[in-house]
Amino acid sequence: MMFGKNKDKTKDKPKKKKKAKDPKIEKLMVRLEITGMVVVGAAIVFCLFLLYQSLPGVRVKRAVLKGNQYTAAKDYENAVASYQSAISMDSQAVTAYQNMATAYIALGDTKSAKSTLYSGWENTKDEALLSNYLTVSLNETIQEINSGAATLDTVSDVVSVLELDPDNTDALSVLKSAYTAVMNRSNDDGINVIFWDTQEDSSAYSQYQGIMEKLLKVYVKSPSDGLKTEILQYLVPSGSSAWLKLSDAAAYEKLLTQAQKDLGITAADTDPSVSFLKCVTDAQKELAVFSDIFTQMDAGTLEAARDFIVSDAYKAEKALFTDEKNGVWENTSEIPVSREGIVLSNTSAGGWTYHFMDFGENPDTKGIITIWTKAIVDADVEHIQMSYEPAETNGTYYPHTEYTISYLYSNVSVNGVLTPKMNYRLDTTVYQSEGDTTKTSVGDWGGPNEWTLDFNNLSYLSKK
Repeated sequence: MMFGKNKDKTKDKPKKKKKAKDPKIEKLMVRLEITGMVVVGAAIVFCLFLLYQSLPGVRVKRAVLKGNQYTAAKDYENAVASYQSAISMDSQAVTAYQNMATAYIALGDTKSAKSTLYSGWENTKDEALLSNYLTVSLNETIQEINSGAATLDTVSDVVSVLELDPDNTDALSVLKSAYTAVMNRSNDDGINVIFWDTQEDSSAYSQYQGIMEKLLKVYVKSPSDGLKTEILQYLVPSGSSAWLKLSDAAAYEKLLTQAQKDLGITAADTDPSVSFLKCVTDAQKELAVFSDIFTQMDAGTLEAARDFIVSDAYKAEKALFTDEKNGVWENTSEIPVSREGIVLSNTSAGGWTYHFMDFGENPDTKGIITIWTKAIVDADVEHIQMSYEPAETNGTYYPHTEYTISYLYSNVSVNGVLTPKMNYRLDTTVYQSEGDTTKTSVGDWGGPNEWTLDFNNLSYLSKK
């Protein structure tokens, strides 16, 4: 069976004729394509620009630049706000910290400038920020010293600089200058009241102790002769006399003991802190001897004094002064003992000495015991005497009562006959503001032959 050949049908289709292109349309299309490309390109560039502007680093730079513009215009408050905005975006923006501190200084806000520089250093560890912080801090303390406004806060600021930079010679120089300005706060009588003023309830000692403890830590960590010299100076107040609240004495003793250990000072050294420590230590020891009798006398139990003045403890105290072996406790014929404070005196040759405050130095004292040290002897028997003055009543010294208790060898009226014997005597003296006094004496006080004598009338008031 024969098959015919397949015919190519495509060959039979008639060919379409191409239409002629309109030159105007082609030009328009080219222009549209070019315009589209330009628009798309511009959009891409704009998007890239927005993206760039939104980058954190760029935003930080813009905030700093804006702050700089405000600073140039002396609009420091807005400048601070701009720099703060930069820091909020990047805590590592060193320039923002620097410039913001400068703006704060221009505003007169040194405290904020210091805070900015310090926090900047903490966040970035940039040494330039730390250096500027130390410089601003020292400049502030110098201004306070020069203006007469220096306080223990000023010293504390200098110590803060040394904590960060122990070898800062400028800080040591300022610390030296601050000593005279701060550690010699004197009252009208020329007594240094840096630690305590009897007119004030509070004591500044605790702040002082905190400063000294920091200084000692700096020295232990980074010892130097210059720092040692300044610490030794600050261990004692400036001037020839100073008040110290006895409630601070134990803490002061501990501080001085630790300081001498850290600085290599011994009891044999002539440094003023050695005698000062002896005073503070001795005052507490002596006060302990009188603690219980004070309590009883305050309660009106005067009879307790009879046993106290013949005790070994009291005799030993009296003997210290009678034999002039009292050491740093100042010696007179009548030695006051009180519980609130002591007066320290600096004798250039012998170092520091002290005495307990009397009513004249501290009218608010709760009471005073007076040791009579003068040796009075009858028939080879020495008198033993002690006085007690209670606190003021109603805020006034007058009328003021003094009780004197004696153990002595004297005549006692026994059945109308004067008989010499050892006996106790109680003398009561009442002082009036006009200068008048009323005195009575009880002989053989507490004994079987007790009698009372009115010195104003020189007559017996009562007799057993």
